[in-house]
Amino acid sequence: MIKNKKILLSDGCSWVYGDGLENHETQRWSYHLSKKLGVDDINLSVRGSSNQSMVLRVSDWFEKNTDKLNEIILVVGFSEISRDVFYNAILKKYQNINWVNRDFFKDFKEHMNNQIDGLVSQTIDIDRNELLNYYTKEEWEKWWKQYFLLHYDIDDLGNKFTEQIIYLQNLCKSNGVSFLFFESFGTSSQRIKNRLVDKKHLLNFSFAAFISENNLDFADNSGHPGKKSHLEWSNLLYDNIIKMCGKK
Repeated sequence: MIKNKKILLSDGCSWVYGDGLENHETQRWSYHLSKKLGVDDINLSVRGSSNQSMVLRVSDWFEKNTDKLNEIILVVGFSEISRDVFYNAILKKYQNINWVNRDFFKDFKEHMNNQIDGLVSQTIDIDRNELLNYYTKEEWEKWWKQYFLLHYDIDDLGNKFTEQIIYLQNLCKSNGVSFLFFESFGTSSQRIKNRLVDKKHLLNFSFAAFISENNLDFADNSGHPGKKSHLEWSNLLYDNIIKMCGKK
């Protein structure tokens, strides 16, 4: 066990959750990495998760476990920046938005309509006050379309991603938490130029690039990492954590 560390806390999307594996709890990289480090494995990941959701989950865990912060190593595998959340004041919860196509403008209308259908149905199908009842489904759809077309921008999502990394790294540093970040897939972190981002704690290549460069396996037709990919990735993460935290 690394000195004073007892918990590996990890978060991410399906690539951290272990989608496609026969037994995700014992075959995903967080399991292997926790064994190598000699610490407990606490995996907070949620399939389809946005980066903002990861930040919220980690922050919530920190708040509820302030007595354990000096005992953890945090590893976060960020997802596509096109995944986002909106807070719904009626439902009192966040709703996911996932532009599944990496080309933001390709098939934009189809993807936008899919997102709107989900948002409208969740808002319409509940009891609400008279003002909300005043609007029809068609009027709600028109509002969401205007929002996406006028205010939803891929460059702004990149800026938000930078802010999320800065917030999370500063949260770790202010609480004495050892941490390492990477992207499961995508190249958004490699384009970050903000000097406030501590790139010593941010891998400059993704899990997906690692799999491709090393001709590793996949677990399913959706392109999720396979057993060997998770194992080899855990080895790489281990080496980087040892460099940061020192030897056992």
